[in-house]
Amino acid sequence: ASLEERIKNYINKYGNAPFDSYTLWQQASAGHKVFDDLGICIAVAETSFGIHFASARNIGNVGNNDRWDRIDFSWPVEGASVIYYALENQYLWGYHTLDKLSGYGNKSWPVYASSPINRQTNIVKCLTEIRGYRVPDDAPVRTYQAN
Repeated sequence: ASLEERIKNYINKYGNAPFDSYTLWQQASAGHKVFDDLGICIAVAETSFGIHFASARNIGNVGNNDRWDRIDFSWPVEGASVIYYALENQYLWGYHTLDKLSGYGNKSWPVYASSPINRQTNIVKCLTEIRGYRVPDDAPVRTYQAN
């Protein structure tokens, strides 16, 4: 099966409405320089792929403002796209491998997820299932350059 077919199968198998749409994830990741499936896998690690929403239209906890308030969005694509924006913000833009995005491989700098093991493990398992091969902890996360 192609990568696109594996992504669609994964979304159909595990996704929860309204985040169970391949089209939604294509729209959310459009224009970003982060692998599409990484956003999907972060959504899995953050909310069990839509079961535990941070707010009605935001799939993760990345929609916090500086006061840590939850920020809701007007439509699901906008809420899902926040994952990709967060991975490209000033704090995370310089990290090019998966392990540096979490407390697993980055103990002293700003990270996407502070969990030392759980989120890293869940994201690796998700990416491995989607990509069809064992994804290493230090897999590239950006599409624009080799690491």
